[in-house]
Amino acid sequence: MGHRISALTAAVTLLIAGLATILAPGIAQAYPPGFTSDKLAVSSACDDAVDVAASGEYVHLVRTTPSGTLYYTRMSHYGDTRDFQTRVDLSGTYADHCPAIGAKTNGEVYIAYTSHDPFEQGAPNNEQLCLRHSPDNGVTWQAGYLERTTDSHNHANPRFGLSDNGSLLLVYQDYGSGHSEVYFREVNSLGWTSQIIASEADSTADYYPSICGFGANDYAIAYEEVFGTD
Repeated sequence: MGHRISALTAAVTLLIAGLATILAPGIAQAYPPGFTSDKLAVSSACDDAVDVAASGEYVHLVRTTPSGTLYYTRMSHYGDTRDFQTRVDLSGTYADHCPAIGAKTNGEVYIAYTSHDPFEQGAPNNEQLCLRHSPDNGVTWQAGYLERTTDSHNHANPRFGLSDNGSLLLVYQDYGSGHSEVYFREVNSLGWTSQIIASEADSTADYYPSICGFGANDYAIAYEEVFGTD
């Protein structure tokens, strides 16, 4: 049984405004009790997107540099100790976008992102959805892609969610209809399942999805749906 939640534009705007107020330059940041300012800090710049996941004592971080390179960083002891950092994109000098990271309790870590390097595997020069896999909490990464689309249209904004039954879910934007629709797949060490559309499949564009799950075939997806000039 699937559930859809279409986020209200007003709510999204309010959330962004609240974040802007908190993070505005020149305003002293008072961290809530129990939070510190820099235990997860990385040593170089971040741009475009950052995402984080946790499994056991490990915290997993993926980020994009201003040049479009993707780096994975692992922290242990629940984030107190920074273990190592490694580059995880496979597109040479081409800029990659929108990384998302998901982790399972068995030590598997997955990173999804978009890239349209025309030299990769003969795919069309569109923003393809790419998936990489580590079986051992980020220590090693499977050579090449675990999965990669080869579509003649773009993809954007992948995001992972973990179901209560341990399944890892991947949701993203797909432009195959001529505008953005929201799709999802399940992900495991063998790859991903066939994509299933989660948005209304109508003439309205849908953006920025997120997902969580409660068990087999029971999930919730939130996304932004654009009506007119909203």
